[in-house]
Amino acid sequence: MKNLLRFTLVVGDSNSTTFYSNLLKLIKMELAEAGPKGISINDITTLLYDNFDLEFTTEEIIKAIEKDKSNTILKLSLNDDKKAITYTLDPKECDKYKKKQSNILTNIVELFIKENEKYNMSNKETLINLVTQFIYNAFNEDKKTFLAYMNYKDKTQKLNGNHKFDENQIQIINDFLIWDNKEKDNYIYHSVSSCYEYCLLTLKKDNNYFQQVFNQKVFYLDSNILFKYILFENHEHHRMIKLFIEKCKSAGIALKYTNYTRDEMLNTISNYVKYLKSQFRHNEPISGEAIKTIAPSFKNYDFYEAYYVWQKQNPKKGFNEFREFLEKRVTTNLSKFGYESNETFESKPTRTEFDLLTSELNEYKKGFGKDTSIEPIKHDVNSYMFMKKKNSNQEKNSFMNVKYYFITLDKVLVNWSSDRNKGDIPTFVLPSVWYSTLLKYKNRTENDYGAFCKFLSITTGIEDVMSSQEETRKEILSTILELDEKANFKEELIYRIDKKLREENLHIENVDEFIEKEHKSLTDEKVSIATKDVENQKEIEIDRIKKESQENQEYSFNQGHFEGQNEIYDRQTNKIVKRNKIIRIIIKWFFIISLVVLTGLLVLVLFDAKLNQKFQNFNNNAFIVELLINCVSTILQILCSSPKFFSIDDKIIKDKVIKKLSK
Repeated sequence: MKNLLRFTLVVGDSNSTTFYSNLLKLIKMELAEAGPKGISINDITTLLYDNFDLEFTTEEIIKAIEKDKSNTILKLSLNDDKKAITYTLDPKECDKYKKKQSNILTNIVELFIKENEKYNMSNKETLINLVTQFIYNAFNEDKKTFLAYMNYKDKTQKLNGNHKFDENQIQIINDFLIWDNKEKDNYIYHSVSSCYEYCLLTLKKDNNYFQQVFNQKVFYLDSNILFKYILFENHEHHRMIKLFIEKCKSAGIALKYTNYTRDEMLNTISNYVKYLKSQFRHNEPISGEAIKTIAPSFKNYDFYEAYYVWQKQNPKKGFNEFREFLEKRVTTNLSKFGYESNETFESKPTRTEFDLLTSELNEYKKGFGKDTSIEPIKHDVNSYMFMKKKNSNQEKNSFMNVKYYFITLDKVLVNWSSDRNKGDIPTFVLPSVWYSTLLKYKNRTENDYGAFCKFLSITTGIEDVMSSQEETRKEILSTILELDEKANFKEELIYRIDKKLREENLHIENVDEFIEKEHKSLTDEKVSIATKDVENQKEIEIDRIKKESQENQEYSFNQGHFEGQNEIYDRQTNKIVKRNKIIRIIIKWFFIISLVVLTGLLVLVLFDAKLNQKFQNFNNNAFIVELLINCVSTILQILCSSPKFFSIDDKIIKDKVIKKLSK
């Protein structure tokens, strides 16, 4: 694997376009490894074969060295025999090549660990080894496909042999591949896609060998690709499928689907909606995250996620409306692609072959733990026989002449087709293989590198791994869904059980009893928490009531004190008002009586003769008496009308009382 990484780092930059420029890079890499002592042509030939299973003649090595326009390959010894001449690499060039072999992957993995909380530096070496092994696997798989395209019998051994990953390792690899990091994306792409340069070196071809490879090619898209493109727009795989389709169209590749694929898509929708109805009935759906947690291999998880989102937007609609929604989306968007119809091969005269292939594929998929439902297998067999028919007039050992290909995400189907047609050009192909080829000849962006990594994450082999707890987890999920509880309670129960399964490595013999126990435990916890909450709430309420009561008491006291004082002020005021009223009445009557007496005297003086005679000397004073009467009357009127004269105004008196008592 070390040699593979050396190869990918040096050759995978895609800057070289000819056989000799690629070979020259490998020669310089071996010279840099050898150091200043130098090595001969024969040594270089041997090293390239031992390290990479790449076989070159000494003449090819010499020709490549002679094409070094940079003159960085130096001769250490002169000899008439060119094969015996010793060569070394210029020190500056040597440093450049050594830098290329620096710890690029180590740096990327360290950054990955820093940005992902579930990993730590103690995992570093494990992660590096896993990623290296994954690159090794992906490189070999694509190398095998490319060499098959070129009708070359792969006899290499040192770069062959794939490692089988367990479930946990696959999860780690997928986490790394889907991690959003441009440097990682670039590194993975150039590492894996360098198998293309490896194949060209094996065949001793220039990079323009495939230049016209895409002309008039037709790709038939499988349902697993079309579903991700049409229905699951929020899925992370949607974007990469979209980029792949755009790349195909820009390269002039015709994209089509068959009646088999269309029917499978509609049947899948119908069957899965029935499955959803049987699982959930009229219960509130739980989150897709919870489903994925307890049952990673949950049947058609993408569909469930689509249903969950749709149901939240359409809470009053049912399963039939959801099915109609999906069917409409599919039929509308399929119009973007070409359509081709063919009779089923299940009918005569091909019925016998169809049945044999169906049985064979069924057994093949069983060996990989794949879904062996009869309808999907029949679709695959119809597609296989259709592609065989389409390419029947093509040269099956000429990549350039084979026109029709079936693009699928089903790795097992691809391997089965290749195994059945050894020596022929593979026509069932993973999108990642074609995508890497397209990127060699078309403009590339950072998005393309990221999409390539996500393609690889789909095909890491997770479908080949069966979890030891898988069936148990599925049964647990079904049992939880049957519970008469709210969705949030079910989700909490799922996360609780998943944690136990992961941390305690439980072996569950009776799922119903286990769920009942966990359900009771969670219910008891919630009751306990609720009870504590009620008690806490009670204490809070009691404290509130006490505080409120105290405040009321203080208010009542203050209010009572105020009312008591006010009552004193009112009593005193009323007392003074009554007194002033009496005084004002007395004064008023005193002046009235005085006025009457004075008036009476005046009348007597004026009309009584005797008195008049007696007061005749006072005639001149009659005016004075009259004036006096008028004055008394005026004074009485003023006094009685003045508010300050023994006032009877409650407000005025109360103000005086308050001021007086306040002192």
